[in-house]
Amino acid sequence: MKQQSNLTLENRWITTGGITAHYLTGGEGKPVILLHGGASCASDEWEPNLAPLAQNYRVYAPDLVGFGDSDKPDTEYALSICIPYRKHSNCSYCTSF
Repeated sequence: MKQQSNLTLENRWITTGGITAHYLTGGEGKPVILLHGGASCASDEWEPNLAPLAQNYRVYAPDLVGFGDSDKPDTEYALSICIPYRKHSNCSYCTSF
């Protein structure tokens, strides 16, 4: 677990289709999903925002497949590779669209 001021963020992983993805989560309330860009990862991109947002929301900050602590399969990378993780998430908001 990673400590941000008085908030504890949990490191979690989800595996689907043989690929494991890492995400940080913490807080309570309506979900907020933070997606990193470029050649980064969730903790690097969102560190200053995680604790303040988690005071009022349930925050999910995934490392997209190929980045951070997620698997880095030898494949062509496209947004479609991330869709199975959204569908298998235990976040009811994430699976509603």
